[in-house]
Amino acid sequence: MTAHARGEPTRRRSLHALATTGVAVFAVTGLLAMLAFVTVGWPGNTGRYLMAIFIGSVIGCLSCASAAVFTAARSTYPGHPEE
Repeated sequence: MTAHARGEPTRRRSLHALATTGVAVFAVTGLLAMLAFVTVGWPGNTGRYLMAIFIGSVIGCLSCASAAVFTAARSTYPGHPEE
């Protein structure tokens, strides 16, 4: 009996859950960084650091979103064996 049939989370599902959580974390981080950048006048190079955090969050969010889509699509592929 497979792990899926026993109701246990498979590696694919946990990777999908991790990617979905990553999307949420990066989205909130990017939102907070942009909100802080727009609302507060930051001295020195702090504004540049906030923009770097925002750009990194966008890249991370898109990477996690693509991983979530690919893991979800892989589990619906008819020829893919269950773990």
